[in-house]
Amino acid sequence: TLNFGITTYASNEMTMLYHRGEMEDYYRLQSSSLVLLFAILGVAAMLLSGVFALPVSRILRLHMPVREAATTVFFFGSSALVGIALEYVISMFMVVGRLARGSNWRNAQALVNTLVLAALLLKHQPFSVLAGAILMVSVAAFFACTIDFFCIAPELRLSFRQWHWPTAQASLKPSGMFGLIFLQNVLIYQLPVLFLQRLLGGSSVAVFAFMRTIFSMVRQMTTALGSSMGPEITRSYGGREWPTLLRIYHMSEKLIFTVAIVCNLGVLTLSPVLLMVWLHKPGLFRASSYALMALTSAVMSIKDHKYFFQYCTNEHRELAWISFCSYLLMCLAAYPLIIIFGVNGLLSAWMVAEISQVFLIYRLNRRLFHHDASVTPYPVYRFFAIAFLGIPLCAWLAQRGAKWPQIELTAAAAGAMIVLFSACYALFHLGQLREFLSKKISAMLRARTPEVLGNSS
Repeated sequence: TLNFGITTYASNEMTMLYHRGEMEDYYRLQSSSLVLLFAILGVAAMLLSGVFALPVSRILRLHMPVREAATTVFFFGSSALVGIALEYVISMFMVVGRLARGSNWRNAQALVNTLVLAALLLKHQPFSVLAGAILMVSVAAFFACTIDFFCIAPELRLSFRQWHWPTAQASLKPSGMFGLIFLQNVLIYQLPVLFLQRLLGGSSVAVFAFMRTIFSMVRQMTTALGSSMGPEITRSYGGREWPTLLRIYHMSEKLIFTVAIVCNLGVLTLSPVLLMVWLHKPGLFRASSYALMALTSAVMSIKDHKYFFQYCTNEHRELAWISFCSYLLMCLAAYPLIIIFGVNGLLSAWMVAEISQVFLIYRLNRRLFHHDASVTPYPVYRFFAIAFLGIPLCAWLAQRGAKWPQIELTAAAAGAMIVLFSACYALFHLGQLREFLSKKISAMLRARTPEVLGNSS
């Protein structure tokens, strides 16, 4: 988690320093964070080598020689460590506004891994060979990505020469806060499942896991939207471009709030169809549970919007504590609530935690924008107005439509989504977003026209 924090903090901070022209601080932070990261990886590699002194095959119950089992574990662990270093280099592409190019190296590594493993499996190679091949691909990807970054930004080449202990020391605390954010996944996704398993049994875990899976598809959409604007948030904040940052905030708010409402309530209405198609058990649909999950998922999406502006600007210290304490209290409250209300008890505790975070993080956003008058809670109020009216109606429609033919319920869900989109269009002023996008697209086309004419001539 600390290496995740170092990479995230350093990439955000270096992007802001670069766009402010503070190059001396940039080089100092780059060298210091790289030394810290490689120190952590070095210690981890030494600890990893201890697997050769352990009876790995007996511990993992593997039917292979001890030496081969230890070698396999060592290679897999080493490839993970090299992957951490690769992620650091990929994050450097954000500094120069080429993060998509860096991400392509991650995708290329995943593709080559798949092809190499498929070829080796066809030849029935042992696990140690498979693990060694993955390690070789990871090393090759690391060096190729590093060379590519040198080529596009030779003045920003990675170096240890400007290592500065006070800078490294100053980066440990904010990096640790990012690590704390990363650790919250245990409180959100692991402990609730353990509670359900212990108190209600495997069937309740299966129901909860399916609900969380189908609604997580919507959250992945909104998270992708937020992640795509992350580099622009960091660059604008680093350059103190407040009008641009405010425009990103308001336009993305309109889009993400609309997607959160329309898609989550659409999935709620379609839930009986999804249960039939995937599990062939439409009888598992419970309107109250799915309604709570839909509201929780929608609230998480709008929370993520507020969250990204703190996360991408390194203004995340209070954010980390707010999130951690909220989820810790959620877990403490969920245990007795599960005993009393079952799965709905867990979902209620989760929903309250997410709603509280929305308003607490909104206060951080206000401070981030120096209490700008345009940053108001009214879009959040409108969001909850639509959600509290729409979710009971969609849950009722799904309950009634569970016995209908699938095509009829699908058509009803589509109609509900159209109505919801119309309401969002009016309440979130999507016309402003449409005009903004139209101007951007027109400007891009005008900029490309002379280039195309020049190439054709």
